[in-house]
Amino acid sequence: MANEELKKVIGHNVRRFRLKAGFSQAQLAEMVDRDASAITNIEGGKRMVGVELLCTFAAIFSVSVDTLLQPEGSASSLGSINSMLNGQSSESLAYLEPIIRAWLFEYGDPKPPAKKSK
Repeated sequence: MANEELKKVIGHNVRRFRLKAGFSQAQLAEMVDRDASAITNIEGGKRMVGVELLCTFAAIFSVSVDTLLQPEGSASSLGSINSMLNGQSSESLAYLEPIIRAWLFEYGDPKPPAKKSK
């Protein structure tokens, strides 16, 4: 994906998640310690986002970073699942693991896809 296209994808996703969260550009700008004009430029695909800011947006919107980097509708399910589990206590994760294993045994693909060799 070219740099210009990536800026547009990120900008679209930031705007989409900002609106979904009910934040104004000014509110989001304050949350990330930027001017509202910076948010306008990001959402308009005119300004590239650095890694730190991208991670901050992901945390604010409770999505994975890859969700912000991919065109709408193409984000990986694994990234979304990981984002939902992020921040859960070790006890919660330990409780969920056998449930997930049982579900996969019963309903998952019969044979997982082979790993790609590097």
